[in-house]
Amino acid sequence: MSDEFKGLVAVVTGAGSGIGLAVAQHFHDNGAKVYGLDLQEGSMSPYAHFITCDIGDPTSVSSAFAALAKQTQVIDILANNAGVGATGTEETQSKQDK
Repeated sequence: MSDEFKGLVAVVTGAGSGIGLAVAQHFHDNGAKVYGLDLQEGSMSPYAHFITCDIGDPTSVSSAFAALAKQTQVIDILANNAGVGATGTEETQSKQDK
């Protein structure tokens, strides 16, 4: 554990499990205040403040960042880990699929 990120605010998408959880834990263990965005809280509670967010839904993303803005004025680190799966080509995807 170090103070490498002491005083910084980190936001991690997909922080409930897997790589996102490991990233959230790393930032936390090294001094950052971490906000985790995900569909479910998963195992992030020791490391991050949970904010519900479905990154595939623009309304959900707007709501999540509005909730985040009530808790902090600054984001020093943004780890975009969550993903949305899709098949086909960009040309065949509807806006809803993107």
